[in-house]
Amino acid sequence: MDTATPYAVAEDPPPPPAPSTTTTTTTATASSAILSRLRPLRSQAARSLAVAMQYARERLARRSPGGGDDADTAVTELPEKFRALEDRVDRVRRLLTALTRVSRNYVRPRYDYDPPLADSARGIASAMSGRVQSIVASYRNPAMGVPTPGTDGSGGDSGINDAAAAASGSPVPSGLSDAFSRAAAAASASGLAEDNAALAAALGRFAEAHGRVASARLRQDAAAAAGFHRPLVAVLETHVAAAMRARRSVASYRLEYDAARAKLRAASAAVTAGPVAGGNGPSAAVLAGREEAARADMERIEDEFVAAVDEAMGKMNAVVDNNGVMRSLSALVAAQLAYFAAAHAALEEVAPEIDELNVTNEAMLQPPM
Repeated sequence: MDTATPYAVAEDPPPPPAPSTTTTTTTATASSAILSRLRPLRSQAARSLAVAMQYARERLARRSPGGGDDADTAVTELPEKFRALEDRVDRVRRLLTALTRVSRNYVRPRYDYDPPLADSARGIASAMSGRVQSIVASYRNPAMGVPTPGTDGSGGDSGINDAAAAASGSPVPSGLSDAFSRAAAAASASGLAEDNAALAAALGRFAEAHGRVASARLRQDAAAAAGFHRPLVAVLETHVAAAMRARRSVASYRLEYDAARAKLRAASAAVTAGPVAGGNGPSAAVLAGREEAARADMERIEDEFVAAVDEAMGKMNAVVDNNGVMRSLSALVAAQLAYFAAAHAALEEVAPEIDELNVTNEAMLQPPM
């Protein structure tokens, strides 16, 4: 008779799996990548702190009696040529700012005419209605595309497009001449000829002349914006802005360089003084190592400082040697000359006719003898 054990014999549990070499390598790689990303941030934070502390020391030194005489707060002087370029760039920047504050009117509609409130409301309503109809039409016909501001004359920086639209049927006149033209034409066509034919005729000719003047003004505005305002704004936003950023970088490097110099002086003084008696402080070898590290750091920052100064001078020279202002001024004068010539020609043509109509009208209004 077979004798079977009524209970199963427990087996030993399997050994735990060995750690994956691939997983360990991946973790180490990820940690190394994180540390490599944090290292520049830590270096940048240390640099920013050194710059801030040096700036604070210099401010305190300037406020104290005899400030700036201490070697630790001595400010590195920039080259005379650099400071002269800074002054010239500042003058160019002030000039461009003053000119563009005036010339921005060329990209604004109706800068010489303040329309009545009712006309403004009708103009806004008309523009919004046209915009809505354009968007609805574009969605009904996707091939047309949805118009964007600045491409349909109803938005963006194109006040000239707005003025052109006003001159071609908008409820709001594009400017003073267009307003005169509309008012005179409306009066001439209102049945005035039945009451005073000479005045109606004069108003009609006056309307025609100012219609030509209004068109010439729109052409002037377009040319002045394209040849004067926008080029000067571009110089401000590119060359001048780049020069100003480079100057701020030089100021930051100068503070960092002076902070590194102060650190090197402190390290050299510690080496000269020697280790603290009793052996509680750093050894002479440690002090010498600190001095050498401070010297290497200062030399590195000095090279970066010199490079930043050279780069800033190059960018400032690009500003002061730019002939864009003169070229833009020439374009503006040409646009204004064309406008005033057209206005003069239009008014000169109708002036004798209106004078003659005036004499006729006075004769007609005189009571019979």
